[in-house]
Amino acid sequence: MNCLSNRFIIEPAKASDGLEMLQLLEQTPFEGKVSLLYTRRPDAYQSFLYEGRNMEVSVCRDLQEGKIIAIGAYVIQVVYINNKEEQVAYIFGLKGYSDYLKSHPLLHRFYAYLEENLKRNNIRFCYTTILESNHYAQRLLEKKRRIMPHYEKFGRYETFAIRNTSRRKKHNGYVFTKASKEDLPEMVRFLNQEGSKCQFFPVVKLDDILSETFKGINTDSFYIVKQDDKIIAAGAIWDQGDYKQYIVQQYSGFLRIFNKLQLLSALFQIPSLPDPGQALKFYTLSRWAIKDNDKTIFNVFMDNLKDHTQDYPFMLIGVHESHPLRNELMNRKHIKYSSNVYLVDWVKKISPLTLLNTEMSSYIECGAL
Repeated sequence: MNCLSNRFIIEPAKASDGLEMLQLLEQTPFEGKVSLLYTRRPDAYQSFLYEGRNMEVSVCRDLQEGKIIAIGAYVIQVVYINNKEEQVAYIFGLKGYSDYLKSHPLLHRFYAYLEENLKRNNIRFCYTTILESNHYAQRLLEKKRRIMPHYEKFGRYETFAIRNTSRRKKHNGYVFTKASKEDLPEMVRFLNQEGSKCQFFPVVKLDDILSETFKGINTDSFYIVKQDDKIIAAGAIWDQGDYKQYIVQQYSGFLRIFNKLQLLSALFQIPSLPDPGQALKFYTLSRWAIKDNDKTIFNVFMDNLKDHTQDYPFMLIGVHESHPLRNELMNRKHIKYSSNVYLVDWVKKISPLTLLNTEMSSYIECGAL
């Protein structure tokens, strides 16, 4: 797809683009109490491909300068919408050099390219997330313009970083264990049964686990809670550090003090903080579900999980603001990042929200963001 007198071209990324894509991704860190550099080392191109089978990453090239000046990606996910399986598109990784985006009308061309691709897949729902601290992107994309898709807010998404220290609590009547291969069929049925009660919960398939469709999620990743020999909670430990990372740039406020005095971190149960320049070591709790979203079962699962994952200083778990277990996470010591979720729509005649049962809570996969 050519635009602007053939100076710029938008096309699928190539394997040879990995290093240049990485340089673009690393141009600006996330600001906050912890300034983080989000990156996809060592190979950005391959890292994007790990996001799922139906994945496309595109680049905008300046043919005159011979460089990539913007990237964007989407992955088609199979999730539950209104209790039924449906393909949706998650749009992410949109990033470009600000001087180009301000001086050339490229953004709407990129979205037109995305729309053209997504139409071929008959996708009804597209969504994305934007950090609350990214005010520039919010102003840019929320503004109603004829040549741009419509961004409709779909609530807040909160990511909790929780210190991975044991509480040494006893929970009688429950059995917590790593899922065996024999447990997997029942566990998959449980996750789909409970997960289908939430909008956007990913459909869990046994073949995906056995073949490691999602790099890092395999037969060794899942933990379960049983009561009376029945699974009542399950979730996967997802370590994505091999292909995407958060590298600490600097700390501000009280976290700078905690970084200097690690004993304070332990005392206040704040996640251990690496020195600036180091990558955070963590896992993401993925594809997790609790029977009837029972608070007691959730806390049994969380407390035991921390006992069994001491190799990681902390865990990440994300919830949409509508999730009934959000307050249980708020009650735990944490560092929190918030994003806004948007439904992205090109038709603009009917709000995507009218197609959703808004009485249902939403689950959005933290490890996929």
